[in-house]
Amino acid sequence: YNDPALTATVVERFKQDLGATQVVELLPELVGEDFSNYAFLEPSLATLIYSVGTSPRVPGNTKQTLQHFTPVHASTYSPELSSSLKVGIQSMVSAVFSIMERPQ
Repeated sequence: YNDPALTATVVERFKQDLGATQVVELLPELVGEDFSNYAFLEPSLATLIYSVGTSPRVPGNTKQTLQHFTPVHASTYSPELSSSLKVGIQSMVSAVFSIMERPQ
């Protein structure tokens, strides 16, 4: 479950730090991640899971790229390592700072 307020805060920060054209809203997916258990703690923690694109870009716009990406668990998955790590680290740092800067 992506907390709507947390998601809005992090998405806005991603757009500022990574560029608005680099942030794409994906359709909801049914995934099995244990992180959702944090929402059931006392006190409850807001949660958010996001994806970092790691496949080579298809010439054209972002929507075309999304239609041609190779899923992470596919046998043909081959990420662009350098750019994937760069964006993954940048996005995580941006997310952390956006949370730290939020009023409590």
